[in-house]
Amino acid sequence: MTLQCRAVFVFVLAFCFLPSILCATGASTFHWHFANTTVSSLQQCKEYTVVIDDVEGEINTPPYYMVAWKSNGIPSVTEIGSNSSNLTWQANQASGSAVLLVVVDSEGNSGGNFASILTVSSSDDASCLPNAPTESITLTSNVTGSLDACEPLGLTTSGGTKPYTVSIAVVGADVVTNFTLGPDDDTMTYINRAGPSSQMFVSVSDANGVWGASPKYVTTSSDSGALSTNCNELVSSSSNSADNIDEQSNNTQAKNMDDSSGSHKTVIIATVVPIVVVVLLILTLYLWRRYRILQKEKITSEMAPVAWRETPNNRVGGQVKHAASLPSRSIDSPSSRSLNPKIREVPIIDIAASTALGYYTGPLSSSPSSNSIIKTPNDVDIIIQHRDAGSAPAVREVPPPYTTDLTANHSS
Repeated sequence: MTLQCRAVFVFVLAFCFLPSILCATGASTFHWHFANTTVSSLQQCKEYTVVIDDVEGEINTPPYYMVAWKSNGIPSVTEIGSNSSNLTWQANQASGSAVLLVVVDSEGNSGGNFASILTVSSSDDASCLPNAPTESITLTSNVTGSLDACEPLGLTTSGGTKPYTVSIAVVGADVVTNFTLGPDDDTMTYINRAGPSSQMFVSVSDANGVWGASPKYVTTSSDSGALSTNCNELVSSSSNSADNIDEQSNNTQAKNMDDSSGSHKTVIIATVVPIVVVVLLILTLYLWRRYRILQKEKITSEMAPVAWRETPNNRVGGQVKHAASLPSRSIDSPSSRSLNPKIREVPIIDIAASTALGYYTGPLSSSPSSNSIIKTPNDVDIIIQHRDAGSAPAVREVPPPYTTDLTANHSS
């Protein structure tokens, strides 16, 4: 087999089969380093010698592969040989690339990530640079700057063939973390458990083993406090973006409805409250005025004189009492009064009743020379009735009970 054919075979092997090997990557089972331990940068297409550490108890199975995780680019996977003491890798990344290197064996066991990011410098040789993949796959991240401990990192994949495999490599870490998404999923939420103050490379490959374009690496923050609580049992997960869009749309619609409902409630409250206040004020004013009017009427009725109305009891057998038929007493003179005075009978005349009927049927002497005075029996009070207001009800007036004053006034 010619050298050219062998190179093509290795390229196909790397791009088609190695992603599935990486999915099984677990704890680091061996370690590696450059023969030149002072390497701090790379030159495009230059060859570098790699050595697998011969440590008792470490497990590794040749052949070995070099994976170059590229920031803002497509990773490369290259076979570097089977002799653990004589492995060669050619820097097949373009000038200006920032890469993180890791060696894996044929079983997917990791030899650990390199301790730093290496930058590729320019060179006249570009023969080693790989061709672009036939399928276009893109991985995007929702974080481009710093990522806190236990903070979720959102990743979205487009293109290629599902299911996807997402690989996360951290500078200086022993292992590469791989996640295989669900058969219909294209998004992933990764809970950051990387160490503090480090750099994280995220890459994706599809079901055919084709690598996609990766985003720029993410820097983890210096605060690792949340890692001590195991991120409160948060776990990474995958989902379908269409479902997420529907959920976000539903959430947006619900939020809009809530906002609209809140706005309507505000308008209703702003309209109803003043109306209720005005109605209550009007009702209060009405009740107060009504109370004042009733109080005034009550006071007026208590101060007004009580009207006396004629009843059949004022008549005898339904007829007006005449003077001749009424009982009377006579008094001779004031000087003749004694314990047993002789009283001349004087008729008691119902003046009010007579005048109310429009006639008077008996004489009434008003002569000043007469010593007579109207007197009723001891158990009867004198009642003088008059109608000063025409046909209005009669007013009862009760004179003082002292006949002596009345007689004195009459005689004078």
